[in-house]
Amino acid sequence: MSAEWGGRWCVPADHSGLAALQAQASAWLAQAGVDAHATHRILLALDELAANIVEHAAQGRDGHAFEVCLQQGNDGIEVLVSDNGPTFDPTAQAAPAPARSLDEIPVGGLGLVLVQRLADGFEYQRVGRSNRLRLRFRTQPVAAPPAA
Repeated sequence: MSAEWGGRWCVPADHSGLAALQAQASAWLAQAGVDAHATHRILLALDELAANIVEHAAQGRDGHAFEVCLQQGNDGIEVLVSDNGPTFDPTAQAAPAPARSLDEIPVGGLGLVLVQRLADGFEYQRVGRSNRLRLRFRTQPVAAPPAA
């Protein structure tokens, strides 16, 4: 992947910021020609991560924001999500125990497992006062429309 990010947004850590992020990222992915399956995976992962930042990292602080960057490489899309909330390494979290029935599935706590399964790469770093989560998604080229 190149060092230049194609899409970069500073997102307010509130529910209106989440909606704006989805719209902006969706438009960027469409313009980049990312296939529908990969776009769905990327947007779902972004929604989960952004919701976690709003719920946990922002902790109700007014004016809290986080950054989302997207770039396109030869084999897919790379996503970088950065926030300056408390240190939290999602790669160090234990997977929840499997439930024996639907009634035993807890509300919450499965989002990071979902993100890890959606992404083809998932890495965390603490850089200064920032949490940085880098995700990679393999994509398929969108077929060109048939010639008229």
